[in-house]
Amino acid sequence: EKFDRVCRRLRLEPGDRLLEIGTGWGTFAMHAAEHYGCEVTTTTISRRQAELARERIAEAGLSDRVAVVERDFAELSGSYNKLASIEMIETVGWRRFDEFFATCDRLLEPDGLMCHQIITIDDSAYDAEKLGRSFINTLIFEGGSLPSRGYVDGAIGRLTDMRPVGFEDITTSYPE
Repeated sequence: EKFDRVCRRLRLEPGDRLLEIGTGWGTFAMHAAEHYGCEVTTTTISRRQAELARERIAEAGLSDRVAVVERDFAELSGSYNKLASIEMIETVGWRRFDEFFATCDRLLEPDGLMCHQIITIDDSAYDAEKLGRSFINTLIFEGGSLPSRGYVDGAIGRLTDMRPVGFEDITTSYPE
């Protein structure tokens, strides 16, 4: 259901060129290609994730529609009309948050759509999260940090030509 929600938000359809930043184990890229008929480029810096994703993609017969790239998001080039990132920004650390949003803006076509699923922290706790040690930044997203909603809104306005068209807070249902 989570993957379908992202795909519906992106209005994915055959012919779309989707960039996924943060491959994980390849399941979202496979879902989007198989069920929505789009071409997917997905990127990760993890060799193990890339290897397993490629294996799964080949086994599913989707190698002609899904390409796995082992490259840092900032090193990507090209132009995409759809972009997805599902709980990846938390891993990059607050020092690279601006670079992340500027890169998304550079890679996304002017009329393109981006769906960004993130775990945020309350605005009042953002500075402490950036500079301190927390359960999240030491045990879940080691070396990373959670952005705040205020930071995200500010970065989009300050660094990009993008404009938010929707927001959904899934806090209450997320643990389930």
